[in-house]
Amino acid sequence: MSRTRALVVDDDPTTFAMVRRLAELEDLELIPATSLTAARDRLRLHPVDLALCALSLPDGSGLELLADLGGGSSASILLTERPDPEATSSALRLGVTDTLTKPIDIERLRALLTRVRRTLDLQEENGALRNELRALGRFGDLIGASAAMQAVYDEIERLAPASTPIIIVGEAGTGKDLVASTLHARSRRRHRDFVALDCGTIGEAQLARELFGRENRPGERIARRQRGAVERASGGTLFLASFTALPLALQSEVCRMLENRRLGGRERSEIDVRVLLSMGDHPKAAAENGRLHADLLSKLRAVPIELPPLHLRGKDDELLARHFLAMLNARAARDLTFSAEALARIHAYRWPGNVRELKQVVERAFDLAEDEIGPEQLPIDAAGALAPDGSLSLQVPVGKSIAEVERRLIFATMDACDQNKRSAAKTLGISLKTLYNRLNAYAAAEQRAAEERAASGSANADEQPTACDEPPTA
Repeated sequence: MSRTRALVVDDDPTTFAMVRRLAELEDLELIPATSLTAARDRLRLHPVDLALCALSLPDGSGLELLADLGGGSSASILLTERPDPEATSSALRLGVTDTLTKPIDIERLRALLTRVRRTLDLQEENGALRNELRALGRFGDLIGASAAMQAVYDEIERLAPASTPIIIVGEAGTGKDLVASTLHARSRRRHRDFVALDCGTIGEAQLARELFGRENRPGERIARRQRGAVERASGGTLFLASFTALPLALQSEVCRMLENRRLGGRERSEIDVRVLLSMGDHPKAAAENGRLHADLLSKLRAVPIELPPLHLRGKDDELLARHFLAMLNARAARDLTFSAEALARIHAYRWPGNVRELKQVVERAFDLAEDEIGPEQLPIDAAGALAPDGSLSLQVPVGKSIAEVERRLIFATMDACDQNKRSAAKTLGISLKTLYNRLNAYAAAEQRAAEERAASGSANADEQPTACDEPPTA
C-alpha cells in the first residue's frame, strides 16, 4: 500500500519531536498542526490514515476534531496530559481508536501504528471485494445493479459513517427498511443495537410509551418502568418506519429529544442515538401537507435518501426475481428456473408494489411450478399487464395442509395491506392479538428451520454456504 500519512495536532514541541523519531523508523509521512483551525485546513488538503490529537489545544478541545473523524476511514488517537477517564470515555464513543498519555510511549505508538496499517490493508482488500460485489448487484442486503441503485449505494457509503439524521424516502415495497439496516451495518455504531419501530402499525395511544418508555407512577409499590425504543437504541441506531404516521405532537418530542440529546422524564438522561426515518412522501411535500413536523427539516437538517421505484431500475427486476428464486430453491431443496418468456413478462410489468410485490409473485409461482417457472405461473399477460385476478387471488396447489394455506393467506393479506397489521387483521376477520400470535409462531418456526439448516451445514465440513442463505433483500 502507499505510504501511511499521519496528522499530529498538538502545540507541544516535545510531542512532534517524539513522533518524528517514529516517522524516521516507520517511513511515516507527518502533517503537523498546532490548533484545531490549522488541523482542519490540513485535512481539507490532505486525507490522512492516522490522526494523533491532543485533548487541550489553543482554540478548543481535540475531541471536536476527533468527532469529525470518528467512524470514517482514518484511525485516531487522543493524547492527554494525564489519565482522564471521562475524556477517554467520550473519545471512545466518538469512534477514537485509542488514547495515549504524554510523554508518548514510542513502543506503544509503534504497536498502534502496526495495527492501523494492518487495518488499512484489510480495508483495501474489503473495498476491492465490495466493488466487485457492487458490480454484480450486491450491496449488503440490497440487490440491484442499475445506475439508480448504484447512486443509492454511493449515498449510503457517504452518509453511513456520520451521525446525521437521515430520512429514507420511497414508495411502499422499495426496501426502505433494508437501507436503514445497511446504514447501521456500515456505521461506527454497528456493534451496538439497531432498534426498529414501525409507527404505522402501533395505536396512537401506545406510540409514546413504545418510543419513550414508561416510568412507574408516584405511589406505585412495584416499579413498572418500561424502556422505550429510544433508550434501547442508545449508542446505536433507532429506525422509525412510516414516520409520518406519528402524530405531530410526538414528532415534535422526537425533534426536541434529538436537538437536546436528552430523554425526558422525572430523571432526565443523556442519550446518544442516531435516528433514521422512513416515509412515502418527499420531506418537503410531507411538511407542506401537514404530515411532517417542520422542525425536523429546519432544525435537524436531516438528509434524504430517495429510493427509486422498481420500474425505474432497469433489469434489476430480473436480478431480484432470480435472487428470490434461489432463496426458495435453497430452502426447499429444489432446482427451479425461469423460462425466457417468464423473465420477459417480469421485466415488462411495472410493479406498482415494487420489490415486495415481485417477491410475492415469485413465491406464488414457485408453489405452482413443477420444473420450470413459465408465463402460465405468472399473473402477468404478454403485454405486461396484471391479470384481472392477479393481485387479489391466492392460488394454492392441492395437497397443502390447512395450516399452510392459512399461513400463505396471512402473508398475502399482509402484503396487500402494505404490512399494516391492524388493516390485515380486519381484512382477515381476526383479532390483532391473534394475528401477532400467528406471525410470532411463523417467525419462530423459520428461526428453528434456519438453526437446523446451520447445524446440518456445519456437520458437513465440505459443504460451503451460499448467498442464497441470506435474508430477503431489495
